[in-house]
Amino acid sequence: MKKQNSLYRMTTSEMQIMTYLWNSKEPAIASQIVSDLIPTQNCTWKPRSVFTILKSLAEKDLIHDVGYVRTGKTYSRKFAPKVSRAEYLAMQVMNELPDQELPEFLEFFQGKVG
Repeated sequence: MKKQNSLYRMTTSEMQIMTYLWNSKEPAIASQIVSDLIPTQNCTWKPRSVFTILKSLAEKDLIHDVGYVRTGKTYSRKFAPKVSRAEYLAMQVMNELPDQELPEFLEFFQGKVG
């Protein structure tokens, strides 16, 4: 039986933003994410939806804000990943596999890496 935990599941839009944050060298603000992603990716979300997606990622404890930066006359929050891509994928595996199959997975994985 699989463990069910929606905290480890991401929508396509959430994954696009997380991939952007994982690939970024520095924390990003919402407008930067939108301006970089919309033209280059097949985004199904509207630019103003970025705040909803960021809020959802924060509720899943995958990102956090790391400060503010002045943008024009206002301040914008900067976002960074709380977990690495490798940590996220490990959480996915642990969530999907039954506990009794984790040792078999680790043995297989170690054989491929080592």
